[in-house]
Amino acid sequence: MTVMKPGVICNLNLRVTEDGKIVSERTERAHSFVTNFAYMILRGMDGITNTDSRDITNTARPAAPAMFYNRGDFSSTGLAGMACVGEAGVITKGIVVGSSNTAFAISQYGLQTQIANGTGAGQLSYAAMLATPADPSFSTPNITSELYRDMANNSGSAITVREIGLKGLVQYTNSQLYPRGCSEILFARDVVADTVVNAGQVLNVKYIFKTVV
Repeated sequence: MTVMKPGVICNLNLRVTEDGKIVSERTERAHSFVTNFAYMILRGMDGITNTDSRDITNTARPAAPAMFYNRGDFSSTGLAGMACVGEAGVITKGIVVGSSNTAFAISQYGLQTQIANGTGAGQLSYAAMLATPADPSFSTPNITSELYRDMANNSGSAITVREIGLKGLVQYTNSQLYPRGCSEILFARDVVADTVVNAGQVLNVKYIFKTVV
């Protein structure tokens, strides 16, 4: 029996289905959180003004900003967070996939060759992620939380997935007059073994976060 060492871990589950039946499935340790992820945690705790994140254009952006808007008699605030739940067809945030097996580097800020949303050649149809992800499950003293997404191949030809990413569309404050901007931020990139998704098949990618005590 394999015993996991204490810590906070993340696993990736990749499942390919066709007509509701499993064609292939595997689970492996996620190992490729990038610097944006670390800065999001750090600045979410200390709240210090910063430009520590890098968006997908390699432009410096605030990490874990907390918005504040004040104009006349109206004001609002926003909480720091990852904003990683993507709507149907949206690939600026959420779980995304790509076709490059370029080696991982901790300083990377985007997938190397992201697969676009659609039904054309080389494209996948990205489903909506849950508007509210499922609550964590608790099995004292451990905690498990999952985030997942389906991507259907309606292109008519096989597509090979080689990289997995987790992105957020993070809001930040410019000024009181222009209180909201959005940055496309990569938090994780994993290079995986070639995963072939044939025409008519669906790829489900799941991030499984777990504390092990």
